[in-house]
Amino acid sequence: MTASRALRRAGVWWKLDAFPAEPSAVYAQIMGAYIRNIVIEGPDARALATFYAELLGMKIIREDWLVVAKDEESFPRLAFDENPDYQPPRWPDPAYPQQMHLDLHVDDPEKAQEVALRLGATRLPDLGGSCPVFADPAGHPFCLCGAGQ
Repeated sequence: MTASRALRRAGVWWKLDAFPAEPSAVYAQIMGAYIRNIVIEGPDARALATFYAELLGMKIIREDWLVVAKDEESFPRLAFDENPDYQPPRWPDPAYPQQMHLDLHVDDPEKAQEVALRLGATRLPDLGGSCPVFADPAGHPFCLCGAGQ
């Protein structure tokens, strides 16, 4: 049974603004789903939180669990878990995979690259993608993408 059929059978369909064709849109309307936090693990949670807060022009909004955002109401947020046994990915070595990376939009790619390097990022080898790739101080890859990249 499809998700939409199950929702119609359960009598939920009438609560939706409009019944979308995509089940994911249905669940998002019913549950109010959105990305709250993107959690990044590393050996020093405070150092990573500080790095991303400064790189993105944001601030640390929680101290008990380090969370970075523009303000208390904005989402998604970046959160940081500390793991003393953390093993960083090794770009592009598949034996130490990246697991995920962030594509960050920047208005001025050259300036953003200078800031990232000043904050402790490392430029990673170009593998033919459209955006330059860096590693944060804990080794997580991220891209700094300008308009059209």
